[in-house]
Amino acid sequence: MIYEPPTIKQVEFMNSLIAQKEIPEGFPVLPNSPNRGDVSKQIEALLKLPVKKQAAPPAATQPEKTIPAGRYAVTGNDNTTDFYQVNHGKPGTKWEGVIFVDLLTGAPGGFNRTPIYSKAAKNCIIDKIAANPEAALRRFGIELGICGICGSPLTNPESIAYGIGAKCREKVGF
Repeated sequence: MIYEPPTIKQVEFMNSLIAQKEIPEGFPVLPNSPNRGDVSKQIEALLKLPVKKQAAPPAATQPEKTIPAGRYAVTGNDNTTDFYQVNHGKPGTKWEGVIFVDLLTGAPGGFNRTPIYSKAAKNCIIDKIAANPEAALRRFGIELGICGICGSPLTNPESIAYGIGAKCREKVGF
């Protein structure tokens, strides 16, 4: 029997699985000099294991200010109007308490969404919105003709003037 060492890709894949999976106590350990077949069997066994549960990011890494989910218009660094959509992680999930901010470009109904990943940039945007969330919601609706909360087209003259649809105004108390 000829010894065939495992390939680099096999070892890298196996190590990535070990990092991702819940390894139970007593899980079979490879011999000191595993061959290609041993590593293949280990990979097969690892693939059957459940993925590790990831904890939600610690609260300290999230912006302290909370703003309602919705669409907002604020003045950008270059004095143009920037449009954003803010969403919150769903309760009971690993994303609970996380604020998601997307830059909206393009036209209503076909917005391109660019997630804001930089903590500093996200906090800067949230600070601008948090200064007056109602005004930023209304500005979005007035400038684009769609509700700053649900994104529906505004058709009622009062809603057009306000920038938020009547039903959504009732929901948020504006």
